[in-house]
Amino acid sequence: MDNNFSDDLTDRDSFQGLGNSSSNTMDLDVDEESFNENDPDYGVDDDMMNCSNENPADGIDAMPRFDDRIGQSKTGTEKARITIEYCNINPAEIIKEYSVIAANNRLLHIAETCPSQSVVYLMALLTNIKEKTTNISFETEVFNRLTSNSSTPSANDVAWIEKTREVVKNKGAAIRAKVKSAEESNIKEDMQEAYIEQYHFLMKCGEFDNAMKNLNNVVKENVQYTDTVLDGYIKMLETAFFMDAFTKMDSILQQLCKALKDENSSYNESASIASAKRQSEFQKISAKYHVMDGLYKMVRSNFACAAEAFRQADFELVDNPSTLILKDIALYGAICALATLSIDQVKSQFLLNTNFKKALISNTTIYDLVVNYSNSQFHKISPILKSIKNDLYSDKYLCPLVDRLYNLIMQNCVLQYMNPYSQGTISSMAATFEMSPDDMLDLLESLIIAGKINARLDAIHMVYTTGIKKSRDDFVNTSLTAQKLVLARSNASILRAIHIAGNQFIHDDAKSKRYTGQSELGGRPTPSQENSQPSRSSGFAKITNFFNSKKN
Repeated sequence: MDNNFSDDLTDRDSFQGLGNSSSNTMDLDVDEESFNENDPDYGVDDDMMNCSNENPADGIDAMPRFDDRIGQSKTGTEKARITIEYCNINPAEIIKEYSVIAANNRLLHIAETCPSQSVVYLMALLTNIKEKTTNISFETEVFNRLTSNSSTPSANDVAWIEKTREVVKNKGAAIRAKVKSAEESNIKEDMQEAYIEQYHFLMKCGEFDNAMKNLNNVVKENVQYTDTVLDGYIKMLETAFFMDAFTKMDSILQQLCKALKDENSSYNESASIASAKRQSEFQKISAKYHVMDGLYKMVRSNFACAAEAFRQADFELVDNPSTLILKDIALYGAICALATLSIDQVKSQFLLNTNFKKALISNTTIYDLVVNYSNSQFHKISPILKSIKNDLYSDKYLCPLVDRLYNLIMQNCVLQYMNPYSQGTISSMAATFEMSPDDMLDLLESLIIAGKINARLDAIHMVYTTGIKKSRDDFVNTSLTAQKLVLARSNASILRAIHIAGNQFIHDDAKSKRYTGQSELGGRPTPSQENSQPSRSSGFAKITNFFNSKKN
């Protein structure tokens, strides 16, 4: 049992809206606009910690189903889809390694991203749908796409459709009757079993919105069954990802985080009586939480936090097949780390992390990329990034982020390259990163303007010099300090002049009175007046002390 889990979750607990501790419902107030992946705000939302206590199924009817979304036409405001010439990922491997719906999502994405091979992937997708699901509307949509891309149109499998429709009708009626019976008996165990069975049935039918409502019943009606509640949250997260409901993931993650933290505390208090099975289940759910949290943060472009979340996941406890597999987690974590972390941080947090290094080794190309970055072998990074770019575009979740991540990785590598040097030539640095000198000059200018690097560029001789003043503020502050010093010295000079003149006046006046033989009150001077002499040295000492105090 990882007793430090509660420390990992402290940040989430600081946000409001985690809900009443006696309730496990959360806000999934969903509208159709929330799922537009092409929204200009998609992937750059910084307000990632805000949830309330409403029912997770509220407004869920507005969610577009997966099979509904794939037929939507593009609008003029949407970005053009990224396309690639070739994809070397074997469809059979995707079907083997991922869960059914995750595999379907990935196959459809590749078919859309790689038009030259769309028939291959659509065929694999159609076969997987017919063998492992009962989603008739999705099968019909994929078939229509396939025939539109094929030179020899064929008829759809009407026999499969009729058979599947009959199965859905009969099984659906049986499950509804089972749920109704369990609810009437009010036996928690029976209700739990019925809801879980109905959830899996709805997912096979592609009814993700109703499946999400059903999961809310599982969570709400089984508050005392902690393992069931935690597993219900994990299923909610996976279902939301299948629906591309990224904007509504945060509330589920916060509720799961709170539940895991409370459960971890209860284990610590009764560690002697906690069964090994419960601890094992808790660790598995904790690992899934970190994976899903990392994926959510990555698609929201919070790359540094995503890298940390992936690093904390115990990969050996992640199920396979699953929504994400081991090589995905290693890829996402490594790419996010290279885009945001320094060489020392990557070494200490990833390469020296036994758990994450084991995952990296499963993907040799990504492992080589991380090792080269850690060893400052920057000339080897650009070729590797170019060689895997098509594969990254083929990934459903990385595809819209690839260009931005590549820019961040290149910027980070340039910063790490320049860090040990006080000066260097721009042309040699451009050759290291396989860029033209002009492009490298533009990159350096953008880094300086963004305040990420302190350097001076000589565009004529194509050299750079680091270690100059950090910013305009430093220059202004230095100027103000100099002005204050000059003013203080001027004031001191004026005071000294006043003191000297005043001291001389007092001395001359006293001397004249002594010579005339009169006191200040008239008559002859007293002996004390005769013996008293104004001390110029004592007056000068006072003004000097005053000046020194002002100067300090």
